[in-house]
Order: sequence, then C-alpha cells, then structure tokens
Amino acid sequence: ARPSYAGHLTPVDVEEIGRELDALRERVLESRGARDAAYIRRVIAVQRGLELGGRAILLFGRSRSAWVVGTTSLSLAKILENMEI
Repeated sequence: ARPSYAGHLTPVDVEEIGRELDALRERVLESRGARDAAYIRRVIAVQRGLELGGRAILLFGRSRSAWVVGTTSLSLAKILENMEI
C-alpha cells in the first residue's frame, strides 16, 4: 500500500521517479574522484583536530573563556561530523 502523501501519484509516476533517482545516483557515483576523496580526508582531519583541541582546552583550561572556546570547538567538530562526513 502506498503512503497517503503519495496518493496523487500513479504507479507509473512512482516508477518514473524511481528511474530518475537511479539515473541521478549513477551520475553522482560516476563523477566522484580523487578531488572528492581529498576533500573528505581534509574535512575528517579538520573535524578530528577541532575535537581533540576542544577536549584539550576543556581539560586544561582554567577560565570561562577557555570553556567557551572548548565548547565551541566541540560543537563545530560535531556539526562537521554530522553534516559533511
């Protein structure tokens, strides 16, 4: 059974959308290359650096500003992890 939000689509429409999405996926997979891999590795390195730095600042920092910087660093690391990696 189709979900209610797809009620206006016919089975033919659903199949056509599926074919279009499959074709799009294939184009994206074929277009990935060394440049994309380098970007991903760079983002991973930045994310890990932010996480490690943030944890070190929180561990060794003695001031309120160190807490703010450490927390911000960990927040940015988590955002990168969730959105880019």
